[in-house]
Amino acid sequence: MRIARDRAAGVRLMREACILEALKHPGLPRVFEIGVEAGLPWIADELLDGAPLSAPFAIEHLAGIMRDSCLILAHCHRRGVIHDGIWIDAFVRAPERGFPLCLANWRRARLGDPVEGLDDVHALGMAVYAALPGTAPLGILSLVDAMLAPNAADRPSAAEVAVEASRLGEVAGGFEDPEIEDVILLTDLSRDLPTPMAAPVSIPTKPKWTPAPAMGFETQPGVPIAILKSRP
Repeated sequence: MRIARDRAAGVRLMREACILEALKHPGLPRVFEIGVEAGLPWIADELLDGAPLSAPFAIEHLAGIMRDSCLILAHCHRRGVIHDGIWIDAFVRAPERGFPLCLANWRRARLGDPVEGLDDVHALGMAVYAALPGTAPLGILSLVDAMLAPNAADRPSAAEVAVEASRLGEVAGGFEDPEIEDVILLTDLSRDLPTPMAAPVSIPTKPKWTPAPAMGFETQPGVPIAILKSRP
C-alpha cells in the first residue's frame, strides 16, 4: 500500500491509480483498492515479483523484449496514455502474471494524443540501444534506428515496432541460429591488424543515430566489420 504525504503527491497517486485501472492489461500492475485516510489518499496496488530488465540483453531475447514492450505501449497509446518514463528497468520480467513483461514506474504517466506515444517509442529505442549485446542482427539495428529518428513523424508507432520485432524473431528463429547472415560481429578494435590498411569498402551505414565516441567502422579483406560500442 502507498500513502500520499501531501496534496500534490495525493493527486499524482490518484492519477496513477485511475490510469492503471482504466488500462487493464496483463503487462501492467493491478490496482486493488483506493481510499482516503485522515485526508490522505492511498492505493493498494500490486507488488511486482520479478527482476527488472538489465543490460546487456541476450541476443536471443532482443526481438521478444522489443515485441512485448511495444505491445504494452501500443495498448496504452491507443487509449491516449503516455508513459513518459521508459527505460530498461521500467520493465520487469514477470511471466507468471500471464505476460512476459510488466511495465512499472507510472509516476510520470499522463494523458495525451496517441501520436505523442512516439516519445515513448524514442525512449524505448534509447533503452534498447544502451542494452545491445556484443552482437546484434542488422534487422534489429535498423528497427532501433527507425525508433530513434530525430523527427517524431519518421518513427514507427509502438504497434508497428511490435509487428516488425515479431517478424524478425520468426525469420531468425529467435536469433539462436549461429548461421544468421545479418549478424554483425562486434569485435575489439584494439586488436593488431596487418598494415597497410586496405582502402575502405562499402559497409552498412547503420546506426544513423549519433554513435558513442568509441564507435567506429573499419574493414579489411578477411576481417569482419567491427563495431565497438562504448560501455558505461
